[in-house]
Amino acid sequence: MPTTSQYMPSKTPAWEPSSHTLALSSLGLPSMVPAASIPMEDRDMLWLKDSRFEGVCVKLLEKNTVNWKVLELVSVSGDQVRVKDLQLWGEHTIDIANLQPVVPDMVGDFVTVTAGPMAGNIFKVRSVDQETCTIQKCGTRPARGEQDPVVSTRRLTCIYGR
Repeated sequence: MPTTSQYMPSKTPAWEPSSHTLALSSLGLPSMVPAASIPMEDRDMLWLKDSRFEGVCVKLLEKNTVNWKVLELVSVSGDQVRVKDLQLWGEHTIDIANLQPVVPDMVGDFVTVTAGPMAGNIFKVRSVDQETCTIQKCGTRPARGEQDPVVSTRRLTCIYGR
């Protein structure tokens, strides 16, 4: 009977831990969403209909799916949302009630505010905790003595960066 060593050569890139072969995560494959960024409760998604979000590449999740893959907002027509599936390289339509936002969970995430006067603008997360995020408008620095805005995480959604 053949031994395990006959099936697994000791110096091939697949089995050699010190190999310089690229890890799968470095190949730029479509990202899956960390469990921490999956919202636990339903959110009102009517903000997607706001014209301030046209052209903003909002990251969305389809509810009640097994793999929680990230979708990209393309357009909204009534209660139907056209999304781009980055894994299947295609577009399809989903009911707005079956979508939820990807919430920020780490410094450096690009986000937009979903309500209020800052809605539709692009920000970068400077600090994050369970309830709030400190954000900075992309391409700007706060003026001397000016503080970066602190926004409830519930009012933010991740976007594809600029």
